[in-house]
Amino acid sequence: MEDNEHIRLITRHLSQETSPEEEASLQKWLTAAPEHRLEFEALKDIWHTSGAVVGGRTFDKAVAWKNIAPQIIGALPDTSALLSPVQPRPTGLRRPLWPRTLAAACALLLLLGAGWRYYTIQRHPSMQKILASGNNQQISLPDGSLVWLRKGAEMEYPSSFSDRLRQVELNGEAFFQPATDPSRPFRINTPHAVIEDIGTTFLVKDEDAGGEVIVTSGKVKLTGKEDAGNPLILLPGQKATILKNKLSVTRLGTSNFMSWKTGLLEFRQAPLEQVVQDISDHYSTPVSVAPELKAGAGEIKVTARFDHQPLHQVLDEIKLTTGLQTAREKDTLFFVRQ
Repeated sequence: MEDNEHIRLITRHLSQETSPEEEASLQKWLTAAPEHRLEFEALKDIWHTSGAVVGGRTFDKAVAWKNIAPQIIGALPDTSALLSPVQPRPTGLRRPLWPRTLAAACALLLLLGAGWRYYTIQRHPSMQKILASGNNQQISLPDGSLVWLRKGAEMEYPSSFSDRLRQVELNGEAFFQPATDPSRPFRINTPHAVIEDIGTTFLVKDEDAGGEVIVTSGKVKLTGKEDAGNPLILLPGQKATILKNKLSVTRLGTSNFMSWKTGLLEFRQAPLEQVVQDISDHYSTPVSVAPELKAGAGEIKVTARFDHQPLHQVLDEIKLTTGLQTAREKDTLFFVRQ
């Protein structure tokens, strides 16, 4: 990356104006060296706390003063006469103009400062950071978009979106229902990808190793941070997996991907391995099949529906329908033969 190019990209990122390709370039630069991340965080802190525009448009107070100063100085009384030995006698009373002019100039400068402050706030609004620490959390964004954050997820977004783009930062899992606004794309940045709404509802899941995007309606444009030139367009019912910075479309194996939001788990002749995966994900508890059962686990089918039930009730019902038992080994529950 050329000298100062990263400054331009950081500025555009903080202004929510980057394209997916620019985001990919920025992420590549950030991961190239630890000091790059430190520089980014320092600039980000300065940006959010002071509203400074790095390399962007600035308000030049010196120019403003240069423009107004001649009017002030021109209105000041001529002090050269004070240095003369002979003082001319005033012929009449005249109220000096310079105090009023100076006051007007000060007021003008104050208005200019207030205008710059307004411009700064509008162009670079404060950032809101939401962490769903205790429970799932529903959020209404400034444009009316709705977001459901799964417990443990974190999202950052501006107090007001720009005129050209609506952008949020996500770590974790969330379901998005963006408000319709064709003039302003809705974009989600995760550590692994950029997801852009094309009039839809969808799930985004980001983890250390990668992530998933599942579309429930409309379309989604998905761009990997390391492969910005090959975006995917996802349609309803499609699922994209992000693994080792590679994108792939896979089969949606279960309808329970939204169970953390709805509280419902439903299985219709589902193979046991899929059942334990869904249960493990829903309750954030490791549940698996004993090694000796794996070969035939696909033949064990489960039909059941659970509505906001605790884990022990779910396990008990599955044990009754399959004739299996559970055993705990360290932090994992295993289904085993009796």
